[in-house]
Amino acid sequence: MKSLRQLAFTLLLLCSSAAFAQLSSLTDGAVYHFQNVGNTGVALSASALSDVAGSPSNTSNKSQQWYVKKNGNYYTFRNLGNGRYLQGAGASASWGLTSDASADANLFELASVGSNNTIRSKADSNNGYGYMHRDAGNNIVGWETGNNSTQWTLTRVYYTTAELNAIWNEIASLIPDE
Repeated sequence: MKSLRQLAFTLLLLCSSAAFAQLSSLTDGAVYHFQNVGNTGVALSASALSDVAGSPSNTSNKSQQWYVKKNGNYYTFRNLGNGRYLQGAGASASWGLTSDASADANLFELASVGSNNTIRSKADSNNGYGYMHRDAGNNIVGWETGNNSTQWTLTRVYYTTAELNAIWNEIASLIPDE
């Protein structure tokens, strides 16, 4: 009986660690939720049309869902809550949102730190402080990878093409053209 419990416990550990396995790439056209490793109850969230912050994690909240588009060796992240693109920044500078996806600050790399993922802004990739980091005030800023608040668990959120088109149409009807 004891060995059966040990086997069940081992399987549970394997399954739970596989659920949070580090990703080596992101799927073009997929949607992801970013949960902070340093504070697992906090996720990357659009807090306004131009701001991002750490908010209580809720995988079904569209302001915490990010559509990934492959752009060469980089990715753009578009928020499903407001249609804006994530915009990176350097050391201790606040990250934000923009309607323009083309600037280097809006292009990101997926990197790994130990068994976790991290996201780095292309514009700040040479200075070591261009990684997405949740600070003590739940602000999202650029920082280095040595802190677990710069590490993220990425969970895929599934939508059909029709569902995504409906989301983009709803956003387009709510937000005036710029």
